Amino acid sequence: GDRFEPRYLLALAVAIKTIGILLILQADSTAGVYAYGLLTGLGFGMSLVAQFTLIGNYFGPTYIQNILAFILPITTIGGAMAPLVGGILHDATGSYHSAFLAAASCAAVATIGILLLRPVEKDPAL
Repeated sequence: GDRFEPRYLLALAVAIKTIGILLILQADSTAGVYAYGLLTGLGFGMSLVAQFTLIGNYFGPTYIQNILAFILPITTIGGAMAPLVGGILHDATGSYHSAFLAAASCAAVATIGILLLRPVEKDPAL
């Protein structure tokens, strides 16, 4: 079994990313930029492990490759579009503030959604 509940690890990971994103909005020194990089990197790495574990726990090994084949192209496209949308927001407002605020807002909503997931029902035969 899992030592730590993957739902909580994923929620923690996304919350850490959210904090990192909010820090970059307030960064006025090199240390602030490093804190952003550290927190968003840590949160991203944690979320990769936790999300794959969570998908496996919910759907089992039989379907994980099909689910990932559906999810990963969507997240790849989203990741590729984010800089474009950020650039458009910068051109419209003269600042990246709204882009980072939008990213932090999405991450905060995702954290809440993850915490609302129902626990995986364990098969009593296992």
